[in-house]
Amino acid sequence: FAWRNTCFPWQFVGRCLHWQCVGRCFYWRCALRYSHWRCVGQYSHWRYVGRCFYWRIDKDCSRRNQMDFDDVLGEVGSFGRYQKTMIFFFLLPMSFFNAFMMNQLLFQVVVPDHWCHVQGRETSGLDWDQWRNLTIPRWNSSTGYSSCLMYQLAQSEGTSRNISHSTQTQVCSSGWDFDSSQFEATLATTNGWFCEKAIFLQHVLALNMVGNALGTLVLPHIGDKYLGRRMILRISLVIYIVFTVPQVWISNASLHMLLRFLAGFGNHTYNLVPYVIVLEVIASGRRSLTTALFYGAWTTGMCFTALVAFLVPHWQYLALLSCLPPLIALLLLRLIPESPRWLISKGRVEECIDILLQIAMTNGREEVSKEGLRESLEAMSLKQEEELGIHHVLRYPRLRLRTILVLLMAFCIYTTYGVVLMGINVMPSNYFVSHFLSSVFQFPSNLTGWVSIQYLGRRNTCIITLTLATLFCITASFCLHDEWALVLVTGVLKLCFSMTLQSMFILVSEIFPTPVRSSGLGLYLVFGLWPMAISPYILHVSDLLMSTYLWFIC
Repeated sequence: FAWRNTCFPWQFVGRCLHWQCVGRCFYWRCALRYSHWRCVGQYSHWRYVGRCFYWRIDKDCSRRNQMDFDDVLGEVGSFGRYQKTMIFFFLLPMSFFNAFMMNQLLFQVVVPDHWCHVQGRETSGLDWDQWRNLTIPRWNSSTGYSSCLMYQLAQSEGTSRNISHSTQTQVCSSGWDFDSSQFEATLATTNGWFCEKAIFLQHVLALNMVGNALGTLVLPHIGDKYLGRRMILRISLVIYIVFTVPQVWISNASLHMLLRFLAGFGNHTYNLVPYVIVLEVIASGRRSLTTALFYGAWTTGMCFTALVAFLVPHWQYLALLSCLPPLIALLLLRLIPESPRWLISKGRVEECIDILLQIAMTNGREEVSKEGLRESLEAMSLKQEEELGIHHVLRYPRLRLRTILVLLMAFCIYTTYGVVLMGINVMPSNYFVSHFLSSVFQFPSNLTGWVSIQYLGRRNTCIITLTLATLFCITASFCLHDEWALVLVTGVLKLCFSMTLQSMFILVSEIFPTPVRSSGLGLYLVFGLWPMAISPYILHVSDLLMSTYLWFIC
C-alpha cells in the first residue's frame, strides 16, 4: 500500500485494510480481495490498482486532521493578552495566597517558652523572676527552667513572705505561664497542650498532611474523570473554609484534629489545579517561564506569612484570616473558564469552541472562525488517547523499576524537606525572622534550578543538590549554638531541596510514557506527601533529645 498526505488512522489485517479518515474525508473497508468504500465529503481521490490502493487527501483536509491542540492554540494565540492576564491575575495570586494558607499553620502550633503556674506570688511580695527562681527548678544553667515541673512549696502560718521549697518536685497542677513576647496565643497556650499533651501539636500537623495526601489522590481524579478542573477547585476551596472556621472555637483535641485532617483534604488540589488550568492554554515554550513565576509567587507568599504572623500573633485570628483568600478565589472563579483541553477530552466540543473564540478575541485573532475550530476539534476528539490508571504503571518491568526508584526518592526527599520546612524554631529568639530568612533562600532556586536543568540535565541536578543537602545537614549539627549560622545553613538546605523538587518533577513527567504520565505524577506526589506526616514527629523527638540527632537523621 502506498499513500501521500494521509491524515487518518488505519490498520492492515491480512489482505484487508480497515481504515477511517477523521474529519470530513472518506473511509473504506477491504473484505478479502474486494474493496467496499464510501466517500464522505469532497476531499478524497483514490484509484484501485491490482491489490493496492493509491489515494491522496486535499491539503486542507490533511492539515486539519493532523493538528493537535497546541496547533489550535497557536491559531487563537498561545501567549497573548489572555494568557498573561490569566498568569498575573489568577495563577500568581492563587499561588501567593496558597503559600500563606498552608504556612500559617506553622505559626499556630508554635510552643513558646513556658513553665508551671504557681499560685501565691501576689501575696509573696516577689517579682516574676524571683518567684520563678523560687518555685521552678532548673535543668541546668544553660537550658533554663523546667517546663513541666515545680517545687513543692511550704508557707509558714501567719506570714506571707516566709515561703520555702523542698528539693522534691511535682508536675504542674495549676496550669502554665508562658512567654508572650512573640505570640499572644497559640494552640498550645489556648488549649494547654504542654508537656505530655505537646504531642497533640504534632498530631495536628501530621493529620493535616495526611489529609493533604489523601485529597491529592482523590480530588484530582474526580475532577479529571467527572467534574472538571474549575469545579473541583471550587470544591477544594469550600472544603478548606467549612472545616477551618469551626477550629477556632473547638478545644476538644480529637474533634480539632479531625477538622484539621478534613481542612487539609483540599490543600494540594487548590495549589495544583490553577497551575494546570493556566498551563494548558500556554505554548509549550513558555511553560518553563510560567513555572518559574508560579514558584516565585509561592516563595513570596511564604515570606508574606512571616509578616502576617508578626502583625497578627494570635492563632485564632490567623486561622480566620486564612479563609479570606479562598473566599476571594471563589468570586474570581466565576470569571475563569474551564480548561479547553479537559472539555475536548470529554467530547464537549461546542463549549471548547466558545472558550477558544474568547481567547482569540482577547488576543486580537479576529481571523479565527468557528467552523474552522469545529472541524479541527471534532477531528481531535476522535483521536483522544485513552488515559490509563495508576495500576497500569506496575504491569511492565521497566516501568515497575522506575516507579520503585521514583517513589523511594520521593519518600526521602519529602521527609527531609518537611523537617526543614516545618522547623521554624531554628531561631527561637525570633520565629518570624527565622521563617522569613529561610524562605528568602528559595528565590534563587527558580533561576539556578532552571539553568542547572538546562545545562547539567535532570538527573545530574538531583545528584548534585542532594549531595550538597547531605553535606549541609551534617554542617547544621555543628551550628546548634549559633542561631544565625543555623538559619543560614537551613536556608541553603531549602535552596537545595527546591532545586531538587523542581528537577524531580520534570524528570518524573519525562520518565513515564504519555498514557500513564498523569498516573505516575499523581503517585509520585502522593507518595511524597505521605511521609511528610512523619516530619513533625522527627522535630518533636529532636526537642526531647539533642538536636544534633535531627540533622544526622536528615
